[in-house]
Amino acid sequence: MTDGSRTARRARELMALTSVALREDLIARPLVDSAGVAAALRQEASLHYLVDAAEARRIAGVALQVAAQSTDPVARGWAERTLAEALLFSGRMREADGAYARAVVAWKEAGTHALLGQLLVGRIHVLTLLGRMDEVHATAREAQNLLAAAGDRTYLAKLAMNLGSLHFQRDEPAEALAQYERAADLFAQLGVRDQSVIGLEVNRAVALTQIDRDEEALRLFTSLSRECGRRGFGLLQAQVWMNAAYVHALRGDSDLALAQSVRATAYFRETGHPAFLGNCLINHAEMYQQLNLHRDALPLVQEAAGLFDSEDLRYDRALALAQSAWIHLEMGELSAALQAGREAMRLFRGEKNLSRAAVMRLLQAEVLLCQGERSRGRRQARTALQAFRHLGLLRWEAAASVFLAQIPSKRSPRARIAAMEELLARIPKRLYPIQTSAALEQLGRGYEEADAPREAGRAYARAVNRLEGMRLRAPTEDSKIAFLSDKTHLYDHLLRLELARPRPSVQRLFAWMERARAQSLWDRIRHPASEPLDGEEGPFAARPSPAAQKGVALRRRLSWLHARVSRLELGTPADRQRADDLRRDLRRAEEEWTCLRRTLREGQQGGASRRRPGGRAAASSPTDSAAGPGPARGMPDLAPSLRSLIGALDDQQGFLSYHIAEGFSLAIAVTAAGAQSYRLADDLSQRLSELRRGLDFQWAAMAVASTREREGQRRPASGAGAGRGYPGPAAPHELFQTATTSILHQMYELLWQPLVDAGLPDCRRWVISPHGVLHQVPVGALLGPAGYLSERCELGICPSARVWCRTHGRRAPKRAFLAGVPTPDLPAIEAEIEMTRELLSGWSVTTDMAPTRATLRREAARAGLVHLAAHGALRTDNPAFSSIQLQDGPLYVHDLSDFRLPGSTVVLTACSSGRGVAPGGDEWIGLARGFLSAGARHVVASLWPIHDAATQELMGRFYAEFAGHADPTRALTEAMRGTRASRPHPWHWASFAVLSTAG
Repeated sequence: MTDGSRTARRARELMALTSVALREDLIARPLVDSAGVAAALRQEASLHYLVDAAEARRIAGVALQVAAQSTDPVARGWAERTLAEALLFSGRMREADGAYARAVVAWKEAGTHALLGQLLVGRIHVLTLLGRMDEVHATAREAQNLLAAAGDRTYLAKLAMNLGSLHFQRDEPAEALAQYERAADLFAQLGVRDQSVIGLEVNRAVALTQIDRDEEALRLFTSLSRECGRRGFGLLQAQVWMNAAYVHALRGDSDLALAQSVRATAYFRETGHPAFLGNCLINHAEMYQQLNLHRDALPLVQEAAGLFDSEDLRYDRALALAQSAWIHLEMGELSAALQAGREAMRLFRGEKNLSRAAVMRLLQAEVLLCQGERSRGRRQARTALQAFRHLGLLRWEAAASVFLAQIPSKRSPRARIAAMEELLARIPKRLYPIQTSAALEQLGRGYEEADAPREAGRAYARAVNRLEGMRLRAPTEDSKIAFLSDKTHLYDHLLRLELARPRPSVQRLFAWMERARAQSLWDRIRHPASEPLDGEEGPFAARPSPAAQKGVALRRRLSWLHARVSRLELGTPADRQRADDLRRDLRRAEEEWTCLRRTLREGQQGGASRRRPGGRAAASSPTDSAAGPGPARGMPDLAPSLRSLIGALDDQQGFLSYHIAEGFSLAIAVTAAGAQSYRLADDLSQRLSELRRGLDFQWAAMAVASTREREGQRRPASGAGAGRGYPGPAAPHELFQTATTSILHQMYELLWQPLVDAGLPDCRRWVISPHGVLHQVPVGALLGPAGYLSERCELGICPSARVWCRTHGRRAPKRAFLAGVPTPDLPAIEAEIEMTRELLSGWSVTTDMAPTRATLRREAARAGLVHLAAHGALRTDNPAFSSIQLQDGPLYVHDLSDFRLPGSTVVLTACSSGRGVAPGGDEWIGLARGFLSAGARHVVASLWPIHDAATQELMGRFYAEFAGHADPTRALTEAMRGTRASRPHPWHWASFAVLSTAG
């Protein structure tokens, strides 16, 4: 056996011992060659750097004990180098720097110049990450001289690699790429393909992205991910995922980006790599910002900043500060944005990073504009723009150019057009879609100002197509909605331009109106999520992971807080104060739970996209689809043609679509005979909003009067309870009906009479596709000269024509599930369920007076009719948490994303169950929409707080009609007409509507 073999065997023996046994062994059997054993231990540790950094740190501890029993500085240098490298690959940069410094001292003492040169190469990487650039340059020169003297080409290649990282950190991607390619050439000459070379290739791919060679970068990432998976290099593979995710995000491929980011984050968190984890969190936050999920992004950045602080990573901390500044700006928190931006600017300037400092200058410009300081903001932005052009940072040049174009100036429209066209010509086709769409919008505005409407329309259409393509690639329904929430004004531009033509095209108007509404609902109906995420019976419980356990615990806390707040709201003033405090806790818990669900769905989305048709997972890396979208991920499914809609209507049907925008409004009526557009009042949005608020006041007043009426009926006719202002049964009608009918008449004059005057066809059945504030208007109760609209025709509500035109694969079964949750405040629920059961003769009926989320999900999946009677709550502040109270707590809108309904009819007799809220755009969120997105064909739901007795009467008439032909629109119309005869106030008979996805 050679001396080297004996030394390696002795090192492995020591590695196998416990700490106590190791000390005893070293005392009993002193080492002859402590330096050789320490070097062998370093070799053993290096096998674990990219696989198990914790094991590498343990082996470094053995090497330190070996060095401690020796006076040889070479052994001490090897031990400290082993520890430094193990800490480096653990992301613990501050500790790694200390170990490197001690190793430098030891090897300088020993005079081992060749080893010292190698050591300095590793230290350069740590110094770069710590932002100590002056030391980096001096260390690099020293390492270059030592390695050249020793003829060590391997470490000269590694030195080039680390110098490339230095250039990259300074946002000098071309210089970085040159160093990386120099290092790659040296490694190729040496025939080396180890972990260092793969790490170099990862860096090279990132640099390629920064010079807009993204396709090449993603192909390289795909190859590297496969190689890392094949060779068991877990840490490197996670770095590939993290960096490929960032490239996908730049390209607008949010589904791929977030799926890979989730995987990388999980790896870094589980294996304890704080620096890598922090960078992954920053990237994830930037992806959320791109999707307008700013409140979800901020905690990620804050966690990253804490990680960087713990490791004294100044540059990365500056990145976290810069990211938080942009988030605060988007949230309208200008002081916080300015404070974080200034601190980041100070750090970037200290590191001589001109590009990042310019980014912070652009942020300051945006803050100044928000504060009304237009001139100062313009000057700051121009300075930043010049820096971006000088540095060749096209992404930020585009952002600064678009920002400047938004500020009114003396420049002619043609100058703006020329600037935007020149910029668009230089932006790579697939990269920076957000910046591209913003530039296209400014191009369109320039053409409008230059009185070139056709060119403006083409620019706006290109911008919309870009955005819709990105929206399709957002991984979750709420992220799709959030992404488009501040961009729907582009559809208004296109519609306004079309209306300004001498002869507007009805087909073009119809197409843009369709594309402006309910896009995420349409996506969900076509492609429901493949796997549920929620509830104790869902994957939270099925997956024994920390996230699963956290999800179950959070869901239980939400139920407890919800119940506690509801009880306290009805108590004393002190109770109501406690309810306000708990409501803040509830909102925080809701945000945390939403974020956790989204993260799990993002990870699931990535997994689903990699499944093969047979259901078996493809044996591929998460970057296998990196080169671009396949056929299913291309352009969005556009609006149906008018011809197809006309062909789907019978002689008695009509489809009426509204679009209500600031400054204009219109409607399109489609029948079997053709289509016609109608121009409505330009100020319709404002006037209708005011009337809707008045109507809401009337409904609330009727609810209060009804409550007093019930209390008065329980009081004695004379004595202490008499004469206290509790009106008799007819009082609410007399007090409020005149005001209510006046509002409904004014709404008719705005929404329906102009269409009649212009020749609206007379149809027996109308499907209304609402838009904007019209979602909150009871169309059936509009009052015209001939009476209420529901007296003349049957009315249904549908989100869009493409939703209505879709076909069903099968009819819903004739099976009913009736569920109710009686409470002291809702004593009539049990009678309502019993009445409904009796009226559904010929149906297979199951009843449940204590339904849970799990039983409702299970029973609803096989029922053609679901009737749910319980207390409901509309959350205007957080509509995804609007709820119906079940036996085991609230059923939220969020929960319905895990339901699968077979084209059923759902009847919700809970207050305001048919209302919703639009966080932005025309994607309404509420319980009724949640059931539609889960697969319901029709949802019969209430539009305001309802009256128990009137609701029971209405439902009795509804089911008497529905049981025979199962047409909810016809059944509700007949029920409304019958109830109106006995209860003429619209609050009683017009309180329900039918929302449908098909005729």
